[in-house]
Amino acid sequence: MRVLPLLHSVFAVALFSLLACGGTVADPAGGTPSSDGGNGGDSGSSATDASSTIDTSSKSCEELLKDIDALRPKVRTCCVACRAQQCQQRVEDLCCPISATTVDPEFVTRVAEYKRRCGASGCPGVVCKESPSNFCEPDPNNAVMGTCR
Repeated sequence: MRVLPLLHSVFAVALFSLLACGGTVADPAGGTPSSDGGNGGDSGSSATDASSTIDTSSKSCEELLKDIDALRPKVRTCCVACRAQQCQQRVEDLCCPISATTVDPEFVTRVAEYKRRCGASGCPGVVCKESPSNFCEPDPNNAVMGTCR
């Protein structure tokens, strides 16, 4: 019968959707996963607590900037297919705040350290977008993941 394969397909899609929104967002660079933020609870204080264990004191301004640039795509990653609110966090960046689903302690620490030790980044005339955007821009190459606008 044709109904049984159809049910298997529907079950597989439902299972994939559940797993895709099960609480982690994989780092596009292949690093460790991070929480997808659930329903957008207050994660600001936990990020501050966790950031106190990240040592950036031995990094040069150039190294901090490279780290920040490498972490930014991960910070802005969101889940288009998930039912949980996405891109509801405002995260400080070098020029303008950005939207994120969760606050990444590594990113927050490196941005703060860069601003403290290296001064303001050259951002004259930059018009900042509203943050948080609460909008996950779909990735045309990935049906599940996207980027916070």
